[in-house]
Amino acid sequence: MGLTFPTSGAATAGGAASATHTLLETITIATPAADIDFTGISGAHDDLWVRYICRGTLAAAALSTECEANGDTTAANYFRQSHLVGNGNATHVGQEGADTVFSTAVGSTSPANGFTNGGFLIRDYTVAHLKIGRSLSDNVYAAGQLQLDDYVWEWIDTSAITRLRFFPSSGNWDTATEFRLFGITWPT
Repeated sequence: MGLTFPTSGAATAGGAASATHTLLETITIATPAADIDFTGISGAHDDLWVRYICRGTLAAAALSTECEANGDTTAANYFRQSHLVGNGNATHVGQEGADTVFSTAVGSTSPANGFTNGGFLIRDYTVAHLKIGRSLSDNVYAAGQLQLDDYVWEWIDTSAITRLRFFPSSGNWDTATEFRLFGITWPT
């Protein structure tokens, strides 16, 4: 029994309705760009989910991917915790910092068709408490070099999220990078 996620409507597990996932916006990069910016996010849903496939233009195997909420550019207003497994023999547990990083992405020296695939869930994005997001992504840096990234992202603010801006730590997003923003509504 698996889950089915249509672009709009209820997800199902064995025929039983659960959350409704509504595609709010898709942004696909046609030429390299500095960021992906979702503005005017409605407060009509319970959670936000971002599905992303991305690649940076930085001449490196990997780069940090970052997220800012509501135009807040102060790094001290964010916190992250990560667990990275793979990339040859590297395993990193408990990397943390006061910054806007929510994942890593492949850079331009990774395989020509290598992209990072991931999902980023922000629960209760309109509720007046600190905002927590969780991302899980996979990267292919070279043949036989895979990495699984598990990040927890925190925005230290109680405002409802109305804007999310995603950007690479250096360089631009490369052609064919795509971010999809979904609103998730749970049954009452």
